Amino acid sequence: MCDREDIRARGGPLLPAVDLEEFYGVDRRPAAGATPLAELVESLLEVFRAGGVRATFFTVGEVARTHPSVVVRVAEHGHEIACHGDRHLPMDRFDESAFADDLRANRAAIEALGLPAPTGFRAPLMSLDATCAWAHRILREEGFAYSSSVLPARTPQYGWPEFGSAPRECAGVLELPASVVRVGPVLVPCFAATYYRLLPEFVARRLVRIAARRGAVVGYVHPWDVDARQPRVRHAELADRPLLNRLLFVRRGSMRARIQSLLTDGWPTATYREFARTFTGHPSGRCR
Repeated sequence: MCDREDIRARGGPLLPAVDLEEFYGVDRRPAAGATPLAELVESLLEVFRAGGVRATFFTVGEVARTHPSVVVRVAEHGHEIACHGDRHLPMDRFDESAFADDLRANRAAIEALGLPAPTGFRAPLMSLDATCAWAHRILREEGFAYSSSVLPARTPQYGWPEFGSAPRECAGVLELPASVVRVGPVLVPCFAATYYRLLPEFVARRLVRIAARRGAVVGYVHPWDVDARQPRVRHAELADRPLLNRLLFVRRGSMRARIQSLLTDGWPTATYREFARTFTGHPSGRCR
């Protein structure tokens, strides 16, 4: 393990995030038998407290309406609340008008809790790709400052490998793509939910260190990533992909400890809003 001075010298920061959502079953309802969301979120809050870390919680509008006390508790602990879609639908389900409506509903659900208007957005399933690059313009028109919605790699679901891994402005909105590292011919997300769980821990940490040398390390975890007790049910977006669905349950029992080990190891961290406000990289780029 590297000492703290060595780690800080490598760059960063880490941008820890939680995609605050339920595990949606094939009927688009929270899966039966899962650990209550409040319990899972409290577990993650303990991890962040142990590391002295403030994170960004990309929050689904439905969750804000059905679990208002959970979202308020997160905000009371000093974490940023951002948007993650009102009903957790991927971008290919929307046209421009429907997407704007979804953003407004998501933001309204959060503001109804007495919380500040969110300035950030993450597309469910990191589903913003070249086919819906117009989304950045809609985000700007709706008052958002940043997005973290692009997975710049080829994956079994969504991905925009041509976007590249560097943050840049698109139509006046800062896009913070998920961090990826090239391993041979493959771009591997290094700090992202299932990918972080599946990799051997020493490999995952090595990839995070490599990504940090280039700049901010962008990733995410879901509350259900730490739910080792959940029955193995089908996820709504993977109902016809049994192998991929099975991977959603691998190594959940060790995920909480993995995150805590990383966040208590001396890495500099920031919320997405903090990083976006101080971003001084390339001001613009090709985003289509």
